[in-house]
Amino acid sequence: MNSAERNFSITELQDSAIPGIAAQYEELTRQKRSEDQILNTLAGQGIFAPPNIRGPAWQWIKDAIEAMKGRTLVKDLGNFTAPLTWLTLDIPYQSRASLEWKTEASRGGEFSLRLLGSGFGGGRSISWSVTQAIQERDSRVVFMRDVITNVKLYKIRDANAQESMQVETSVVGRGPVRLVSEKNPTATSIDELDPSLYDIDYGKALDLTAYDVPFSQTDTYSIDKSLSLTIGVAEGVLPAGLSAEINAELGSHGSCEVVWQFAPRFIHQPYWKKRGNSLLPLWGIRRAVR
Repeated sequence: MNSAERNFSITELQDSAIPGIAAQYEELTRQKRSEDQILNTLAGQGIFAPPNIRGPAWQWIKDAIEAMKGRTLVKDLGNFTAPLTWLTLDIPYQSRASLEWKTEASRGGEFSLRLLGSGFGGGRSISWSVTQAIQERDSRVVFMRDVITNVKLYKIRDANAQESMQVETSVVGRGPVRLVSEKNPTATSIDELDPSLYDIDYGKALDLTAYDVPFSQTDTYSIDKSLSLTIGVAEGVLPAGLSAEINAELGSHGSCEVVWQFAPRFIHQPYWKKRGNSLLPLWGIRRAVR
């Protein structure tokens, strides 16, 4: 256990499987249901469709049934563990910070993950609350949770007898929450960030170039957000041209208070990557304008 974990505590609130369409189709087939009965049953259960699907869910279910009738398992590639970062406490350059949860002392900050497999695989719904503080520190701490995913490779034959390969991922478990201490890298120069690579929201910069002692500031951050993430798994294992991934919807509720101890002589710039999962600000350095 590293120093970031010693005074940290979580409470698991929920952990339940989300059945995939493949598992439900196989069960209904074993029950010798007709195709129309299977379609009506699956559509009536409000089964989830992949996030990139457009149009009515029942049409996707109908197409999925047709595809599953003509597929064969090529190989079960086994289970893979992938880390998911759900919060990062970044530390300004040469500075320090501490964090305390401010919402409902008995519950703290609440987080949830809706994990959806790809292909016709299943998912998982989990949630937890955080109650204890992160003591003052001078290095970044990353809050992580491992996601365990099974990956299968299928051969599918369409209505025109054309064959293709399909990767199916199913979320089958999760690991404990992990806190990882990371030494902060060399100061990020905000002025040198390529705007074509980063879609960034900037906060208000703190100019301490004329200051000669550390400056203390307390900020309260709402974490009431919902973020969509894609997690790659089984990299380097699949045949060329194929990839495996799961989709994650990260929800968070509550607020936290961060006490910053900023180093003098710098312009500290907070920023958020719009396509990232940074609920709290990341930090960089700006040049002084002369």
